[in-house]
Amino acid sequence: MPSLRKEREAAVDTLTKEFDGLQGLVVAGYVGVKTQELNDLRGKLRPLKARCQIVKNRLAKIALKNKGIDVGFAEFFKGQSALIIQKGDAVAGLKVLVEFEKSHANMKIRAGVLDGKVFNVGQLKAVASLPPRPVLLSQLLASCRASHSVRGGDDRRSSEFGKPVGTSRTKKKSRKRLVAQIWDVCPHGAKAPSSEEIWRNAQLMM
Repeated sequence: MPSLRKEREAAVDTLTKEFDGLQGLVVAGYVGVKTQELNDLRGKLRPLKARCQIVKNRLAKIALKNKGIDVGFAEFFKGQSALIIQKGDAVAGLKVLVEFEKSHANMKIRAGVLDGKVFNVGQLKAVASLPPRPVLLSQLLASCRASHSVRGGDDRRSSEFGKPVGTSRTKKKSRKRLVAQIWDVCPHGAKAPSSEEIWRNAQLMM
């Protein structure tokens, strides 16, 4: 069966190339979902630079291994599998998929990969429930300005009373939680900047 083997090799090669520039992956079961319904999902994902592709598990696992993202993720390819390949805002695409699952009981999200980490279905839905990225960034900037304002007030009161007030510590903790939340949903490169680096960059934008 030389021709069949070549077809499979070509399919793996094509799928492997599809993973270039990847921002996120989600695998889901779709047994019972109609073709038209899948096409509707594809239409919603397309503007977000994401696509839903029906894959053969064995070939998908080989393609994942070629890219080094099979560990802990390949085990979720059982039964009929749909692979959502995200090259744009991975969280925006995930929100669309989660909403689609709510109205289509036969669509079953199994797991995903975001920023090189494997997420189970519960974790994916938690990420999808977060505010959109622009909202999170605006919250960070608001936190920057508030912290800057409070810091100025603390400095004045410190000189008057000889010690700083405690509100800056509370602001710092709030800031770190917000930075961590934003970092979790913003895909990044292999070298992750620290929360302090993200914070300094945000201050420059004030």
